[in-house]
Amino acid sequence: MDSILERQAIRVAVALAAVSGHGKTAQIIADMRDESTHLISLCLQGSTTPHQICAWCDDISDRIGRAVARGDFDDQSVLDTVMMILRLRLIATRLARQIDDRVTKKPSNSGDVQIRELQQSVASLTENAQKVFEHIKNNPDVRTKELIDSFAKTFSARSTKRYLAELLGAKVIRRKELEDGGVVYTVRT
Repeated sequence: MDSILERQAIRVAVALAAVSGHGKTAQIIADMRDESTHLISLCLQGSTTPHQICAWCDDISDRIGRAVARGDFDDQSVLDTVMMILRLRLIATRLARQIDDRVTKKPSNSGDVQIRELQQSVASLTENAQKVFEHIKNNPDVRTKELIDSFAKTFSARSTKRYLAELLGAKVIRRKELEDGGVVYTVRT
């Protein structure tokens, strides 16, 4: 866990333990102490993620809000603790976004690499398969029947399907089945 997140979590845990003394019922006092202990155990686990801290913050904020609405706390006594929880949530959210960005971020030249790979794959196809590929490229979401009709004068329906299979095998097009039972093809990007 990040050290800034960890320090803020410890502050929140201490504040929760302190605010539990302001609870008006034994149950709310016990709940806040349990949550304080739970947060500390989350901090001590090496595998706790910022996403888990965000979920904890959301849960405890809701629970404190309901407790205040029921009159289990004096509003002012929990205000500082809620602010600390919100700060903890903000820190955890920022860290979670950084992690998510690192996981989903592709190398800046990955698009260029994919285009080159696609061009190389297309170049290795038969001449007629390349014609079918160009037609699909110029007419995205084209149906099988439309392809067969477009090439009816050039080659047979069976040959068109064979070229589609070649394109699918080379992974240069995608096949998508429609709800009406039809199939459309698009160029893989």
